[in-house]
Amino acid sequence: MNMYKRSKGDDLLSKDPRLKGEWKWNRSASRRSKEDIKDWTHFQVSKCKIGHWRLKAIQWGYPEIYYESVIYYGNNLITSIGENRETGTKTRIEAQIKAEKLMLEWITEEYQNICGVLI
Repeated sequence: MNMYKRSKGDDLLSKDPRLKGEWKWNRSASRRSKEDIKDWTHFQVSKCKIGHWRLKAIQWGYPEIYYESVIYYGNNLITSIGENRETGTKTRIEAQIKAEKLMLEWITEEYQNICGVLI
């Protein structure tokens, strides 16, 4: 029995040329069997690892799905965007692209801050 229908925009599209990193996805639902969640779209997380950086596109909501873009360095949360329906993206690919851009913007801003002090 499928509890959740696949939502528009939920495809991983890991070969999309707009993506620079290698994205994979998995389902995570505490205390649920793999059989129970295999057809769910809920609880899906796309992940990309670039060096020590980890990027995520997290699916939230039902029936109105939205995605949050999150970046980590090591095990430390750096920043995120899209934690609610108003700021989240409507598709997984948008969230993945946004996570990659968010990482670059954060690194660029921090680099400029450091150079402003040290130079």
